[in-house]
Amino acid sequence: MKVETILFHKNILSIYKEDWVKKCVDSIKEQSFEDFIIYELNYGDDDLNLNEKYNFKQDHNFFKIKFENHADAMNFLLKKCLDDDIDIILNNNMDDYSESNRFEIQINKIKEGYDIVSSNFQFIDENNNLG
Repeated sequence: MKVETILFHKNILSIYKEDWVKKCVDSIKEQSFEDFIIYELNYGDDDLNLNEKYNFKQDHNFFKIKFENHADAMNFLLKKCLDDDIDIILNNNMDDYSESNRFEIQINKIKEGYDIVSSNFQFIDENNNLG
């Protein structure tokens, strides 16, 4: 079974606080399920490669291609995953972070027969206050 997580961003360090991005990356790096590949797409004007900045331990595929919008960027990565015969695709938004067992829980639900699995989420503002 091939599992992959996608990260796509456009000028994220000018949009989000760097500690938010780092928290997102750290939550991916600290997943209890570790056998996944990272597909990263930078579709903006900067040259940020998250692997070069934060050193993922997983295999990492980086793409630098300009797209006009978030949907086109995501569709590019999804098509790349399907072309590469990836079995399970996990999405990550760059201003979100996950519990360390998120991938494991979602993968197990897919193994049970679910086609699409989502997570509960909670809004946290820039001061770490729950919304």
